[in-house]
Amino acid sequence: MRCVLGLMVIVAAVAAAEERRVLPAGFEYLPELGESNIFEQFSEDGRRGVHSVSRAEAGIIRKSVDLPLTATTEVQFEWRYVALPALGPETEAGFHDYHSIALELDNGQDITWFWSRELEPGTTFRCPLPGWAERETHIVLASGEQGLGEWVTHRRFVLEDYLEAVGGEPPARIVAVWFIANSFFGRRPGEAYFANVELHDQDRRIEVFAAP
Repeated sequence: MRCVLGLMVIVAAVAAAEERRVLPAGFEYLPELGESNIFEQFSEDGRRGVHSVSRAEAGIIRKSVDLPLTATTEVQFEWRYVALPALGPETEAGFHDYHSIALELDNGQDITWFWSRELEPGTTFRCPLPGWAERETHIVLASGEQGLGEWVTHRRFVLEDYLEAVGGEPPARIVAVWFIANSFFGRRPGEAYFANVELHDQDRRIEVFAAP
C-alpha cells in the first residue's frame, strides 16, 4: 500500500511540475471537453502555428472567425505529422485517435481534415463517437507512415468538401477554426504541427495565426 501511495505522490508531483503550454493567440479550449495540456503555439522557419502532443488524452481548441462560405472559399494550411496515434481504422470508435484541423460552420456542423493510419485518402465518414456523429465529418488527406516528419501544404475548397462529405443544405458561414487531438482510446502518443492557416474568398482573407 505504501508503494502505491508513493507512486501516486510521484505522479501527482510530475503532473504539477509540468510546464503549462501556451495556446496560440485567440484560441480557447472547447468547453465540452474541458482543458488539457496538449496544444502549444510555435513559430519557426517562417511558420507560425500550433504544435499538438497527446498521450492517453483528448482535447480541442477553438478560435472564432467569420467568413461567408461560397463556392470559391478556400482553406490553406501546412502540416507536419510526427506520430500517428491510431491503432486501427479511425472509422471505429475504439480506434478513433487522431490529430486534425477542422472548421465549424453556422449550421452546427464541422468538417475535419486529418492524416489516417490506414484509411485511403479521399475517405469521408461521420464521427463514430456518440454525441459527435450528428455534428462532425472526417476527410482523410493522407495515410500510412511514408512522409511523416515532412511539411506538406494543402488547399481545399471548403464548400466542395462539405457537399461531397456531408451533403444537404449548405451552411452560409464559417464561424470557427478547431484543432483536435486524441490518444484516449489506444493510449498511443500522437504528435503533429499545423502552420500558416488561412481562410480566403476573393478579397476576404483571414490569417488564423496572425501575430497579435
